[in-house]
Amino acid sequence: MSHLQFQINDVAGLKLVAPPDVQARVVDYVNQSPHLRLLEREEHRGHYNAVNLTVELRLDKDALLAEPLSDEERDVLAWRGFDSAHLDRDLRDFVTSGEPTVNLEIILSDFAEFMESELGRCMHEERILQQRGTRIYRGVLAHNVEYLMTYLFAFAFSPETSLSSLPIKSWGRYMPDFIDQEMRKLFRSYPYVLAF
Repeated sequence: MSHLQFQINDVAGLKLVAPPDVQARVVDYVNQSPHLRLLEREEHRGHYNAVNLTVELRLDKDALLAEPLSDEERDVLAWRGFDSAHLDRDLRDFVTSGEPTVNLEIILSDFAEFMESELGRCMHEERILQQRGTRIYRGVLAHNVEYLMTYLFAFAFSPETSLSSLPIKSWGRYMPDFIDQEMRKLFRSYPYVLAF
């Protein structure tokens, strides 16, 4: 029986806002590093100009395992439901059984193009809209980020003045009615419910 193979295209994304000569040095570094391999280079030209690099990073598993977990990391993992008594063992099993490489996305842009990407007309480019319609942008993580951002913007307009914790976590799974319920709680002191 075969099992499904899932590929995560990037575990981290970096946006480097720098002049073209610095961007060129980054590409040279990637090409010369024994721990990095350039998988894809995509140039965007038009309303928005930048270079996207997909880079494979070879992990040093021994170095990962040599660094002990901090108390803060242990607290976070325990809060997420991991057994505190077996964290070291579970981490070792996770690292040793994992793939030897991960992929990173690096976006190279200068300041003017960075501002264009965040505020300019390219935000509505057909490329962006099409990209958001693909499978990887409609997964659990993408929905949770959408739910979280909607909640945070609604919180800013709500009568609530303090927030002890976020009801939406990026690693959870939520039904839309749960999100609706959390949004209504923000406005419980009002006789009406705002629609989002």
